[in-house]
Amino acid sequence: MSDAREWLEQARDELLTVKTVMEKQGKLTGQACFHSQLAAEKAIKASLIFLEIKFPLDHNLTRLSNLLPADWAYLVQQNDLNMLSDWAVNGRYYNTTSKPSIGQAQEAYRQAKAVVSVMKKSLEEAGLPL
Repeated sequence: MSDAREWLEQARDELLTVKTVMEKQGKLTGQACFHSQLAAEKAIKASLIFLEIKFPLDHNLTRLSNLLPADWAYLVQQNDLNMLSDWAVNGRYYNTTSKPSIGQAQEAYRQAKAVVSVMKKSLEEAGLPL
């Protein structure tokens, strides 16, 4: 159980990183998108660890969420996960013409916060003391 708590704490830390870099007047949008994806990934993996579900080394949030029980997977809204998954690579490797916009970074952050929140709630309801 402590591993699940640690992964969830890391997810929250990633959200704090996003909030911090977003305060840099939009200059670090790629980093914000990357860390948003990472926050969602760590929250999903916290749930998988708590539920004792083995998962592959994968950054695709849809594939990872499909390993969750159906009611948990439904809660993370897979349409949002596809966009977030793209930032695992595109948030780190971009050129000046493909740099994420401020709006994209804000949307990635919003979605990541939602995923972390719903995974936290699901973990608490399942009995993980936080």
